Amino acid sequence: LDQGIAASLSWLALDFERGLGFRFEMAVEDIELDDGRATYLFRAAQELLINIALYAAAETVWLSLTADGDGCRLAIGDDGSGFDPAAPRADKSLGLLRLAEQANRFSGRLVIDAAPGRGTTVEIVLPLTTHGMPTRAT
Repeated sequence: LDQGIAASLSWLALDFERGLGFRFEMAVEDIELDDGRATYLFRAAQELLINIALYAAAETVWLSLTADGDGCRLAIGDDGSGFDPAAPRADKSLGLLRLAEQANRFSGRLVIDAAPGRGTTVEIVLPLTTHGMPTRAT
């Protein structure tokens, strides 16, 4: 993460693309984030890409990181098998629950858009400030 979140996410996507053969579509802005947010978003991207590799049977994966106003949005999606977010799941949902809890710690949120047969998109939206104070840049 020393090179910034954009370079780190680009490296991560390239690593998954080479290793697993996904076709990536990327749109990543270089956003100044404090160490906690940058680390969380990078680790969340890793977790979500691992989920895609293990469960989605996807061919194409898209990853975007954008800033708007006082917040940033990480979105990772795929054209894979999808799932029903309302259906009971065993261990597979623990990673998503943990990511949602961590987003909440930053006063953010995690949104899942998925359905069987139409892929999955997970968005993480975080504010760039906490309690009215700007975050420290990495």
